[in-house]
Amino acid sequence: MAYLGTQPNDVVDNKGLYTPNQIRELVKDGNWSGSLEFILETTASSSTIDIVDKFSDYKTHFIQLINLVPTTQTEFGIKFSNDSGSSYESSSYAFTNYRVYANNSSGERKSNSQSSIRLGGDVLTNSEFNCNFYVYNANVSSQYTFISTQCTFLQGTIYAQEFGGGSYGQAEIVNGIRIGEGTGTTAFTSGTARLFGVKELWVVVID
Repeated sequence: MAYLGTQPNDVVDNKGLYTPNQIRELVKDGNWSGSLEFILETTASSSTIDIVDKFSDYKTHFIQLINLVPTTQTEFGIKFSNDSGSSYESSSYAFTNYRVYANNSSGERKSNSQSSIRLGGDVLTNSEFNCNFYVYNANVSSQYTFISTQCTFLQGTIYAQEFGGGSYGQAEIVNGIRIGEGTGTTAFTSGTARLFGVKELWVVVID
């Protein structure tokens, strides 16, 4: 028998077989596939949130944006860097998002050529923006980097959710992410960003 993916930290006798109770303990302790490993937390205090040189240990990452408050009405976006944040790419992005409003209206936004991946739009001045998204393949030089998103915010006085995803169309290592640059100029008065690594899926193969 053998493991595919990353072998869990706690392997009983290294046999690769588990009882239901052992599986529950692995899940509880964060050693089962899909568990999140905390990497960093940073506070929004300028025009962008930049996270650099934190993407080498995991193929998939999870980012939380918590109560980001812009100083002007804006649309949030993401850019990637391949030189540890010295510069951020301003082309080769694509995205498709679907927005649902509490007043029962909805709409789709998409583009195959943009200067950033859009997360959510028209967030009001001094209004909170929250978003969860996954980043895939940042540390894989032979594949594009993709994201999938779920964001909530107020547009005017109407609550909105926006679901979607996007891609960076260059097969290269991504070692920096800039959050904030969408359309217009963004600055934050407050908010938090948290980065996690996602533990790889593993399975047991019995020969």
